[in-house]
Amino acid sequence: MIGIPILIAAYAIAFLAPVAGSFLDDGIYIVTAKSLAEGNGYRIQSLPGDPPQTKHPFLFPALLAAVWRIWPSFPENVQALKTVPLLFGFLWAWAVWLGFRDELGRTGAAWLAALTLASPWTVFLSSSLLSETLFAFLTWLALSRIRRLREEPAGWPVAFAALLTAAAFLARTSGIALIAAGILALAKAKKWKQCGIYAAVCAVCCSPWTLWQAANPAPSSPVFAYYSKANYAAWNLLANFDVGQKLSILLQNLAKAQRPSLPRCLDFPAI
Repeated sequence: MIGIPILIAAYAIAFLAPVAGSFLDDGIYIVTAKSLAEGNGYRIQSLPGDPPQTKHPFLFPALLAAVWRIWPSFPENVQALKTVPLLFGFLWAWAVWLGFRDELGRTGAAWLAALTLASPWTVFLSSSLLSETLFAFLTWLALSRIRRLREEPAGWPVAFAALLTAAAFLARTSGIALIAAGILALAKAKKWKQCGIYAAVCAVCCSPWTLWQAANPAPSSPVFAYYSKANYAAWNLLANFDVGQKLSILLQNLAKAQRPSLPRCLDFPAI
């Protein structure tokens, strides 16, 4: 039990540290949250011309903007803004508990959730203005719902799972892998109706971001393009490199990837 006061102290120290904007991403999140809160749209007001933000999805800045409207004075509102990632850090641990309580029991799942909270990375991310804890919470919760779809009828359960999955994508675009995984899992299980509903709900919920990106072309300036969707387009594997280079990069990544050996109870069952 001695670890609980230590953990509380670690979170308190990290949360109360008067630090914001230490990285590019959290600085952009702050600026775009301010723009949204003031009714100026999803724009980077710290750059000349207030260009539209097309690199990072809007869900996390929108949550920060809701807090900003209540406490609009910066940097006095930094601690208030930090409550957003902190809240989702604890919700992430709850989602871990929820995902493993059937396999490990309530006590075993609680220990796993506690270990999640005790990770130095979790402490850091929960006290930084970054979207990782929001994304982790939504991803874990979506996975726990997707796993149960084989036992539930098509309808609101699959729509809810798709809504969580789309929300993860709107927090971080790497959530597209979760969308693909859900579709493939349902297709593999021959749950065609559920698969169609899941794909349709994901498409509708993700469309505001994809339409926003389509409506706002990347800046021609290489400096401003770095802050836009062009930054990702310039280095991702699908849109760049010839076939030989793609294959080489893919094989190198596969060779370096190591799947940890987990107890059988921690493996996700096939849907």
